[in-house]
Parts: sequence; structure tokens; C-alpha cells
Amino acid sequence: MNPLLVEAFTETVKFMEEVLQYSSDDVFDPNPYVPLANLNNGECMLTYFWGDQMKLSGQDSYLKQNGQLGVGRTPGSTKVLDRETGRLVDCTAELCQYGEYYQDIGWVNYSPYIANGGHGLAISANTTPEKQNAMADFLMFAGSKAQTDKYTIQNATANPSIYTAQDPTRKSHLVPDKWIAQGYDEELSKEYTQSLMKTALSKNLVVDIRFAKSSDIYGILSEQVLNHLNSYTGKSEEELAAERI
Repeated sequence: MNPLLVEAFTETVKFMEEVLQYSSDDVFDPNPYVPLANLNNGECMLTYFWGDQMKLSGQDSYLKQNGQLGVGRTPGSTKVLDRETGRLVDCTAELCQYGEYYQDIGWVNYSPYIANGGHGLAISANTTPEKQNAMADFLMFAGSKAQTDKYTIQNATANPSIYTAQDPTRKSHLVPDKWIAQGYDEELSKEYTQSLMKTALSKNLVVDIRFAKSSDIYGILSEQVLNHLNSYTGKSEEELAAERI
């Protein structure tokens, strides 16, 4: 895994250790919707979640009722990895050309992560032309603007059990008025759609690694990091530093 598991990875683990100090007890519950409930009932003030949280939290949560629910893109960093040295260095206009400059902290690099990089559909070449055409018609129907609007921008008063986890896939899904018309808060709808638009238009997107056995790499890293975070409480900085390597 060299040179990927270098200072940037170590700092990421340290950041997760710090965040864990303020997390709910069930933050590692296998069901991700369990810790999400802690946000909706007002016990937690922040969460990092999939896009369907907008639909679930924007319906009838404590935060919505009290006008405290907001959406924003993932924060950036003033540091970036120098792959030649394996060290983190300060962002500059040259190194972080797709970043943003702030008067008080300087250049900030943004690398939106497109998790689970989407789904692909294919039509078999080993079937009749009639069946190929029928499948093509179905896929065009299922992916059409009219149909995707129905299961992406669902009504805010609908039963949560029928909600889909479908995030916006078209620019037309990022029109705030469409969400407002379905019963979502006006300001929340604008924050949500604008955050996603900034992400979608970024020239610095990060996607999943895609090659044979990549899922094995994800699995090993996830298991090791999770084991570390589950057991780090009470350890000295020297012990933690050794485990992060």
C-alpha cells in the first residue's frame, strides 16, 4: 500500500479519533440509520451521511421543527499530499488549482468523494434484436427525467418506509423549486441542491478505486481502522501513533 498509507492517512485516522470523542455510543452500529436517528431527535448536532438523509431528516425531525437543519458540502483542507515525499504540505495556488482562497486561512483544497460511484446498465449481445430493443426501451424509460423525478424527489409527507435512497442523478433534480413543491423547507432545499451542484461540477472529484480485488483492499482497511477506533480510548499518544502506522 506504499505510498498511499503515509502521513495523509495517519492524519485522517487521528481526525477520526478526535471526532469519535463527540460521537454517540452507537456510531458504529451496522445499521447506519441508527446513529442518524440521533441527529433527527436532536441528540447530535452533525452527521456525515448519504444524500437520502435530506429526505429522512427533512421530513419531521426535531431539527427541522426547530429550524436548525442544514446541509453543506464536505469541508476541505489547507493541506494536500505531496506524493513524492509522502508528506502533507500547505496548499498553494499551484498545488490546489481547483481549491478556493480565503483571506484568513489561505488556499483550501476540496476533493468531493463520489462514493459507490454509480451504477451501470448493460444489454447482452447474446440475445435477439427484439429483446435488445425492448430492454433499451425499458432502460430509457426507467432513466428518464419523468420517472427519476418520481423516485428521487419524493414527497416530504410520504411514509418514510417508501423512501428510496436514490440521490439526484440529473441536473434537473437539483432545481430547488422541485423540492420545495414536494414540501421541503425552502432554505434547506436551496442548501441541499447548491451543495450537490458544487460537488457535481468540481474538477477535483474523487471516485472509488476500480480494479480486481479492490473490494478486498477496502475491506481490510475498514476492518483495521474500525478495530483501532473501537479500542483507542485510554491509550497513550505513543501507543496510538504506533497503531496508526
